[in-house]
Amino acid sequence: MSTLADDSIVLAHRRWLMAPRVTKVLLGLAGLAAAGVVLAGAVPAQPTLAFTAGWTLATVLLIIGGGWLAFDGATELLRCRRLRRLPRPSIRLDATGLHYRDGDESGAVSVSVPWSEVRGCAVRPGFGGNRFLCFDVPGRYPEPAVAEIGDVIVDPDAVRARAYGWSMTVCPEPLSAAERNMLITAYVFGTPFAVDLSTCRGVDTARIGRAVFGWTGGRCRPPAW
Repeated sequence: MSTLADDSIVLAHRRWLMAPRVTKVLLGLAGLAAAGVVLAGAVPAQPTLAFTAGWTLATVLLIIGGGWLAFDGATELLRCRRLRRLPRPSIRLDATGLHYRDGDESGAVSVSVPWSEVRGCAVRPGFGGNRFLCFDVPGRYPEPAVAEIGDVIVDPDAVRARAYGWSMTVCPEPLSAAERNMLITAYVFGTPFAVDLSTCRGVDTARIGRAVFGWTGGRCRPPAW
């Protein structure tokens, strides 16, 4: 989250860098290689207790540490790659309303909604239990009969498949990836105006709550996080 000179609030995804994840994988592989060197090293015919204990401890630490670093780094790389391929919506909040874009700087979709049309604001659980800040704007977009909100989504692939199928039913004509993503988001959360707070930069939840409460004349206020 960032603050502009006009006191607006920007909820934008932080950039996922590949280099730190690659470094973690390489460090993990180096640790595993070092464990192999220790295992292949010469061992005295009659090693002392201290040597045996040190040799065993070093080997175990290198295997566990190296394996964890390599696995964790590879997992983050896969997540980073997936996130980079998804649309990256951002929402700017100011005194005039909310302003949605399908990217941090520019994009094919740019929608502005005055606060008079925003009927509710809530934090809802989403993929992996992450918290999504949602703004309800009835009537602007198709709404599913039953949204997925209310529970932690434990099977993201199944939910995305259902959401995509629903979006093709209500809007079969060709859409851009960003426009299709808005419909998919609407299926999951009941509104296309939702942003994952766990991936945003420097979120100040108290400030968001106070600002939205003031801009809507007390009608909307996110609940306590």
